[in-house]
Amino acid sequence: MAPRESYTAGVHQTAISPWNRSAPRSDEYDGAFGRHLRPRYLCVIPENGQPATLAENYNVVGVDQWDQHRPSGISGEYVFVSYTRLQFQTYRPEEIDKWSKWSRPGHPIPQSEAREREIKKRMFKGDLQQLYEIGFKAAVNAGVSAFWIDMLCMNEETSRLDAHRICDIARGANRMVIALNESVEDRIRGRSQRDQSPSNDELLYHWGCRVWTLPEMLLAPSRYDLEIWRSAPFDNLHPSERIPKRNMAERAYRDDGQLVRQLVDHFEANLHMTQTELLTIGLQCLTNRETKPYMAADPIYALMTLARRRPLPRDEQSLFEAFAELSLMNDSNMLLERLVCMLPPRRGEQWHKIQDFWGVKLWDIFPQCQVAAIADDQTVLLDGAFGASIEWGELSKVGFLKRKTIWKSIGEFIIRFAPGWLILSIILLATLGRPIKTADYDAEQRKVVYHTTVNPAVAAGIIFFLISFACIASIPEVMFRLYGGKFWSTQAVLFGLEGVPELDWLEEKLFGFSNGRLKWSAFSSTQSQHQLKETEPRIDNEFEATKPLLESLPLADNVTELQSETDRQRLDGEVRPVDPDRIFTIVDTYSMTVMTFRSVHPPSVALICGHEGGMQRAVLCSYDYKTQTFHRETVIRMPTKVLDRIDRIDKFRFSLDSMPLRA
Repeated sequence: MAPRESYTAGVHQTAISPWNRSAPRSDEYDGAFGRHLRPRYLCVIPENGQPATLAENYNVVGVDQWDQHRPSGISGEYVFVSYTRLQFQTYRPEEIDKWSKWSRPGHPIPQSEAREREIKKRMFKGDLQQLYEIGFKAAVNAGVSAFWIDMLCMNEETSRLDAHRICDIARGANRMVIALNESVEDRIRGRSQRDQSPSNDELLYHWGCRVWTLPEMLLAPSRYDLEIWRSAPFDNLHPSERIPKRNMAERAYRDDGQLVRQLVDHFEANLHMTQTELLTIGLQCLTNRETKPYMAADPIYALMTLARRRPLPRDEQSLFEAFAELSLMNDSNMLLERLVCMLPPRRGEQWHKIQDFWGVKLWDIFPQCQVAAIADDQTVLLDGAFGASIEWGELSKVGFLKRKTIWKSIGEFIIRFAPGWLILSIILLATLGRPIKTADYDAEQRKVVYHTTVNPAVAAGIIFFLISFACIASIPEVMFRLYGGKFWSTQAVLFGLEGVPELDWLEEKLFGFSNGRLKWSAFSSTQSQHQLKETEPRIDNEFEATKPLLESLPLADNVTELQSETDRQRLDGEVRPVDPDRIFTIVDTYSMTVMTFRSVHPPSVALICGHEGGMQRAVLCSYDYKTQTFHRETVIRMPTKVLDRIDRIDKFRFSLDSMPLRA
């Protein structure tokens, strides 16, 4: 094995004995990212009891060989030292030279940046030595023979994967200590010369803002309180404070302490959370923290330290792909399927914020589909969702059924036969209405006398005419009673329209005339409104829908709405664009409800993927035929009865993002 390159200022250890070599370890176990029960390397307290130096490579040894050869009286336990590079400058000089913002070809380095670079290079050895001394003193105080610091105990060959096993090292430690110092930026700019040094809480807040320090704190052993060590000369080094883990939420996590406290209680076995709650709250906490990305999906890789089975980290993996893989590998109670049904309360909100417009928690949604596989371009394959197409062409007549009664049968008879009776009466009157001649014999005059009289058969024509006239005159009332009232059942169709139509006009187009059957939906979409019902009959606290809103949802932070393609070209990297949306209306003829919503594209299909609160979550999607992908445009809520008329569909490709507009 080639000599191991140290992480210390380019110093190479040229003669490493087998004592300092680590045995081969598996990167995979049970089809997942493998855990290591022990660190690869540790900083061991020298036999003379004095701290080692940089020239001595800080007495870093291979753990596997050390465990085999150390005397039985020496414990193999170690202290875990947690810190942040915001406070300790541990970037090697050669790493600083490679930073892209200082190495742009053809661009001179600004004088201020060049000065800052040189100062950081000079700070490297001092800050690294300070971390070593804190670890040394903490290990001696704890009565153990070793300590672990990431900068010293990971090598170049395995650091890319071992960086995601740091929390396993924290799990196996005897205790964790937190090293604090004034920020690197403050020390560079001379702000550290202020009259009063920052408090522990202020420094802990900056330490807690980083992504990886949160899982380190959560997974650290709880049998000892967390020790706070502040930077100081070696002779004056001592723990400035000991903080129980349960108090860290209020001390170090002011912004999201409520969420962090729930995680702490879970890992201290004071509060049991389901896997869905754990990963959801963990994701919310970690995506709010700052990080200098080592890999694009680092927040998810930090989250996976809280789960049992973890995916193998990959450079090319996106945040969503890593989360999807983590969800599928663990018994996460269909976490990804629940996420599909969520509707962010702000436009352009990133998926990992896990907030819902209706205030529903992720674990309150019960999925009705399954994520079958993870596809490329941040898409997944969904299977088993209920699906129905949306008709945008024209408003055609809708079939319906009404309950049969004797009066409706009579009405249908009248409507169908009244024209025939009218025709029959006209024919009878036309043929029998002519006068007829009758002959009588006059005995006195002894001759036949002829008379002209009305044909008695004309009475039949008059009777049929009167009947038909009465029937035709009553047809409007009969029609209203025959086709009015409650429908027994209707044909299930989803009609789509742009804009907000009048309900009377809609009902007339669909059913022939308006009878007040179509209603606005009170809780179905982002545009729905409702108020307390005032008309009778009603029950206490009963709500009724009112005409929907027209306003769009607010934009998320660092999001702007594009008005033209020129606007897209002017945006910087920190602002995310969203396309302008329009208002649409969907008519559900089965539930007789009308829902108004806003989206970028008119959706072509409604996919029911879950339910909560007695309502079905329908994901309205547009379809990109080029990639054969359904793109989520918005989410609405539909009554459960619609499932009676909707079939399940096989696997399809699905994306959480709206389909981009094309010129």
